[in-house]
Amino acid sequence: MTQKIVPYKSVYQTLESRIRSGELSGKLPSQAQLISEFKVSHNTIKKVLDQLKLAGLVTGHQGKGVYVSQPPTAKRAGTAGIYLSYLQHMGIPFYMRALATLKTELEQHNWDLDYLGNIDGFDPHRHQALVVLESLPGRFDVQKVISQHQTRIIQLNNQFDPLLPATFSNNIQCGYLAMQQLYRAGHRNIGIITRETYHADSIFAYRLQGAKKFAAEHKSVRFVQLELDLRPFPDSPGAAAETATDKLLKAMPDVTAVFAFTDVISLGVISALQKRNLKVPEDISLISVDDLDFAQLTNPPLTTFREDAEAIGRAAA
Repeated sequence: MTQKIVPYKSVYQTLESRIRSGELSGKLPSQAQLISEFKVSHNTIKKVLDQLKLAGLVTGHQGKGVYVSQPPTAKRAGTAGIYLSYLQHMGIPFYMRALATLKTELEQHNWDLDYLGNIDGFDPHRHQALVVLESLPGRFDVQKVISQHQTRIIQLNNQFDPLLPATFSNNIQCGYLAMQQLYRAGHRNIGIITRETYHADSIFAYRLQGAKKFAAEHKSVRFVQLELDLRPFPDSPGAAAETATDKLLKAMPDVTAVFAFTDVISLGVISALQKRNLKVPEDISLISVDDLDFAQLTNPPLTTFREDAEAIGRAAA
């Protein structure tokens, strides 16, 4: 019976494909095993192995066999520090999405990431870039860091320093537009349920600025602001929002609309209203910010502003 001869090129292409796909890794089968598998001569296998070595796909170790070459380790572009102090404890979906996108983008370009809960963890010799999610403390000399170490600094979802590059949602405009939407629908007595506005550099403080700006420009608008008290409900902003809604209804019995600063707060508002047999939007209208996945699953679906967290994360990268 005549032995079937497999052409050299076919053997090479088969082994190359197995190596590139990861099917073959570590030590290759012995020459005897390859001869048996492909039914070719010793010279053919030797020629194939020599060509694989020239292509950088395998390396020979004298007396130990032939091994698949390790892919070269990509050169690291640098390390980016991500500065967030109080924000890391807030669990805000917007920031989670923005940071996840930022992480993916940077890792694809061979950047390492350090999350800095304290700006003292920033090391200009280690961190070639700094992503800032809130205002930097006064002791941090931005211009010195940039001039002496050429550190790239970008502000994510804020513009505390007008001289630094920034990528952000305009939360002042967001607050303004939310009030405008309610105003155009005929509402003049509006409740605003906020959170973390005591942080002057937070997105919520900016959102409140926008809402107040609209009210100041439209004298017929009355509003009552209720700040969420999360202390009794550290893990349940929705429950805190129910309590805030009860306080709002007592403070402004003639309220006709509520501007909730997040979709999660909106859920608490709806729950509190339902317990009083009040319906949204028939009795009280509701608008919020986030456009979380559940926003269209509520009854009724939420009217909500969407922030493109992924676009902001990509822009920061």
